[in-house]
Amino acid sequence: MSAPPEFLNFLFIRKSLFFAGHTLLVYDYLLTFSREVEYVWGAPWTIVKATFLLNRYGNLIGQSVVALEETGNLSHGSEKFCASFNLSAAIFMIFSAESIHILVLTRAWAIWGCTYRAAVLLILLYVVYIVVVVGMLIFAATAANCEY
Repeated sequence: MSAPPEFLNFLFIRKSLFFAGHTLLVYDYLLTFSREVEYVWGAPWTIVKATFLLNRYGNLIGQSVVALEETGNLSHGSEKFCASFNLSAAIFMIFSAESIHILVLTRAWAIWGCTYRAAVLLILLYVVYIVVVVGMLIFAATAANCEY
């Protein structure tokens, strides 16, 4: 049984856009690598530096693994592998996004003078954001099971 041409066209477009984005990600790494070595690698180890490096290289490795799966080089053709990979990819995306949020919040805190008041405000806003996102996810998951 052959896949419909519309599906194959969609799949081709999806893969093309994915690889274009991955190529830009690698290109960005190559463009900024020398400055990263100069400014980041020589700096003392802090939570911010560790978060930055984990985010930077974790995303590159994670996206490369997704690229391998997208091309079929990593798949095993089983539902168990597919379910495990999808769960792993979802967890990776959450940690990736949250590490970026933490870096932005840390930068905002530094810009605002590293005061206790700014830290409390940013932490409270971040907690509100997490509660809203989790609430929206729960609503979406329960609404998907409802019949209208």
